[in-house]
Amino acid sequence: GIASELLKPLVRASHVLMSARFLGDITEKRAREIYSELRALGVNVFMVEAGLGETFGDATNFGLYYMVAMIAICSDNYGQKTKSPYSSHAELKYAIQNWIPFIPVKFGEKYPPEQPHSDFDGGNKGTEQNKLAFSNDLVYTIAIGLHAIRTQRSVLRKLRRFLRRLTSVL
Repeated sequence: GIASELLKPLVRASHVLMSARFLGDITEKRAREIYSELRALGVNVFMVEAGLGETFGDATNFGLYYMVAMIAICSDNYGQKTKSPYSSHAELKYAIQNWIPFIPVKFGEKYPPEQPHSDFDGGNKGTEQNKLAFSNDLVYTIAIGLHAIRTQRSVLRKLRRFLRRLTSVL
């Protein structure tokens, strides 16, 4: 699969991780469109995928290890703590703990994202972490009602400015 091809080399170039909740909904579809358009423009962006016999955990670990920046697709349930240790909640927590810069793309009704339901364990850690990560002064781009190409251009412009001071990603 695609993921195994990416994992073969021992050393890979740093990349931008696209973080989202993958639930087979319109948000996932739009996130994948943005990802494809960024790749077509030459942006070294990584989205977790796993094929037959592969694990999402290994692919997520790879994505986090080589990440120099993150695009957070902020749907209403982004960052929700789930039973999976390889969730958008874990990706965001890793970015916070390792001072990885991120660009939020608002897909949901509320910003920062507030989950409509409590976490799988009855807690509220997802919404709490989102409130910390997506502070009032963090500039985000809005994707509600926009075609993916327009969102992609906005994200790409912000990424280029944002990553100039980091390692070469584009």
